[in-house]
Amino acid sequence: MNEYNLLKLTSDLGKMYVFDALTNDIFSIENDEDFNSVCMADFGHDTDLRLHPLEFSEIEKEVSANAKTLILEITEECNLRCTYCVFDEKYISERNHSNKTMSLELAFEEVKNFYNRTNQEEGYIVFYGGEPLLAFETIKKIVDYANQISNRRLKFSLTTNGLALSENKFDFLIENDFLLTVSLDGDKETHDKQRVTVTGKGSFDAITNNLKKLKNYNAQFLKNNVLINCVISDANDLSKINQFFKDNDFAEESLRFSPILQNNVAIDGYITNSISLESVKKSLKAGFLPVENHFLDSILQKIQFRKLDDEARLGKKLCVPFANRTYVRADGSIQFCERIENYGKSKNESINLAAKSETIYSEFKTFKQETCSKCFAYNFCEMCPASFIKNSQFDNELANAKCGQYRQTVKQALQIYINKMECEEVEQC
Repeated sequence: MNEYNLLKLTSDLGKMYVFDALTNDIFSIENDEDFNSVCMADFGHDTDLRLHPLEFSEIEKEVSANAKTLILEITEECNLRCTYCVFDEKYISERNHSNKTMSLELAFEEVKNFYNRTNQEEGYIVFYGGEPLLAFETIKKIVDYANQISNRRLKFSLTTNGLALSENKFDFLIENDFLLTVSLDGDKETHDKQRVTVTGKGSFDAITNNLKKLKNYNAQFLKNNVLINCVISDANDLSKINQFFKDNDFAEESLRFSPILQNNVAIDGYITNSISLESVKKSLKAGFLPVENHFLDSILQKIQFRKLDDEARLGKKLCVPFANRTYVRADGSIQFCERIENYGKSKNESINLAAKSETIYSEFKTFKQETCSKCFAYNFCEMCPASFIKNSQFDNELANAKCGQYRQTVKQALQIYINKMECEEVEQC
């Protein structure tokens, strides 16, 4: 039997370890012979397989009574024309920018249907676009309606480019405890290369001024409720991006870095390969740079606080389409995620969400069950069905590239973790 779920590691001090990916245990091995010959059977495993599929009744329950997030594409209109945006004429599998806005009738219907599918205690409504703040009056009416039918149990979020984040909106966003994701791609030069207005002008100054106004208005809201999303379009910009976010505190530690969809595999690979163990050792003392923190520290946190033994054997729950996320477009069509093209797209009036969810779930299980079952990084992985869709279908080449890079990152993080534990034990860090 191939030992897919055993990972052998040697620390900088020459000590030998084996990571058992089925239980998340890390074992110290005393001699070379045991280290070379250790196998799954030595840890009581008779199989490498995992990934316990859900039955239809479980999927139906998740979709109909435990829905988590509704994403409303409130408008297709946008005040920017970012060069990497997929909502552009050159991406034929996606829709283009337009002035189409979701009707209140449709929005109210979707909010009501969604709330009826939640556990009646919590749920998120995310306003998406286009640029959702261009439809701010519509958002206000939808929020009022959602608060009314849910007795204020629903929570709200929106993804914005920040250009229309003006002072006359602050009170409403604060009063309704919105979570905001604001796009800012680093320093002025880097940002303005890509994120331009309809007339071709850079947007950095206007967006950072709006963030400063929000900070002056309510610094606590900025700190607690605002996430800055930096889209990385060129790996050569990394040093400038790191320096910018190291020197600025627009959102304190709330930073996310997202390589552009068109080149995410190459950029992820460049970042992973550029982070050496030596540089990370220094970072463990001085603190990670922002991009390193995003790509490595989150995995180190998962390793440090990982589930063990029987809890780990159960594995993680696969994403259940239309339970975790339901994405409704401005024209009323529905998908299970906003990050895909037209895969699984249906007209709302004809869709049976539970049946559609089972179909997508089964297709993904067939596509990934074998490789996920043989992946030592599986328990730490957050890649979902949407991660592997290209040209509106599951793509093996894309999956192999993404998964290979993620395994490399997890292996690197495990290597760092055992070195860190040893250093702390012998006080040599």
